[in-house]
Amino acid sequence: MSDSIAIREARDDDTPALQRIHAAATGSSYGRVFPWLMPIVEDPNTPLEDADWTLVAELSGRIVGYVAVTQSHVENLFVDPDVQGKGVGLALLSAAEARIDGSVTLRCLHANPRARRFYERHGFGVRESQQVVFHGAPLPAWFMVKPR
Repeated sequence: MSDSIAIREARDDDTPALQRIHAAATGSSYGRVFPWLMPIVEDPNTPLEDADWTLVAELSGRIVGYVAVTQSHVENLFVDPDVQGKGVGLALLSAAEARIDGSVTLRCLHANPRARRFYERHGFGVRESQQVVFHGAPLPAWFMVKPR
């Protein structure tokens, strides 16, 4: 990719772009498996999950991904499907890890084995399977940890 990925703190005015990315990435990863999700994530009134802090990734001044973190737990990492596979996810994950002391945790839905492989390539391992509530529905997820 010719443009470099810029990482910065999220601002309040980034919310519409983050919601768009959340909807697009959710649709790309889960839309066929969980079609009921799409009206929820495409609704601009659906809030993003709460987090302590959020970083955004930009390419050519356009927001193309974000990572939301609470303490040492990655709540969400979403990348615009148009730029997936271009290093945006790794740039976001690396930037988040640089701000976290100690081990990093996250949950990855069973319906997204591609994401699990991404996290495993970058040092995370599955500790256990859990049920998580994703937009109101209980879904199976892997609880993953990267010890440091």
